[in-house]
Amino acid sequence: MIVLAAAFIVIPIAIIIWVAYVGVLGLRFCWNMLFRYSEMELAETASTESPADE
Repeated sequence: MIVLAAAFIVIPIAIIIWVAYVGVLGLRFCWNMLFRYSEMELAETASTESPADE
C-alpha cells in the first residue's frame, strides 16, 4: 500500500521533471537557432549593402 502511494507520488514528479528538462533543452535550442538565424541574416544584409555603399 505504501509502495503504491509512493509510486503515485514519485512517477508524476519524475514525469514533470523530465518534461521540464526536455522543454528547457528545446527552448534553449530554439533560442540559439533564432539568434544564429538573425546573425546570419544581419551578416547577409551587411554583405549585400557594403558594395552598394562604395
